[in-house]
Amino acid sequence: RRPRAPRGPGVRHPQPPRVIGRHPPMPNSQIWKSADSGVTWKQIVPDGLALALDPDRAGRLYASQFAGIERSDNGGRSFRLLSVFTALDLLVDPATPTTLYDADGSGGVFRSTDGGVTWEPIDAGLPRYVSRPWNAYELAINPAVPHLLYAVVNGWILENQLSEP
Repeated sequence: RRPRAPRGPGVRHPQPPRVIGRHPPMPNSQIWKSADSGVTWKQIVPDGLALALDPDRAGRLYASQFAGIERSDNGGRSFRLLSVFTALDLLVDPATPTTLYDADGSGGVFRSTDGGVTWEPIDAGLPRYVSRPWNAYELAINPAVPHLLYAVVNGWILENQLSEP
């Protein structure tokens, strides 16, 4: 039996959100795929920095590499380069799957509303909380709360209620 977390005034214990297609950003990482529940594995991206899965399209995934962001529509068998933009972490917005979010290290946080082809900065409010370089390296989004984005920047976890793209 798992121990229960303490309860008290002001302490919230939300249910864990359903997380789609995430892994922590890791330098010099590789992206592997298993189609048999982990019995065997096949490398699909040799220099993958980040991976994100489209929740609405089976087989569509986005991978960030040193060369840029690529998309596969066949579960990783082949990829097509979308942009030379590089992400340390990458998310697909579950409410609008053509919207992607990117943690770009010292570049900040970016958004694409065209499936990863073009990118715009969405970190205008960051200077109020942390100073440059921003070192944005991890993102999270809760599918139950559309457009609520979390970013780890300079060790701080920041929350941003985004407007609809």
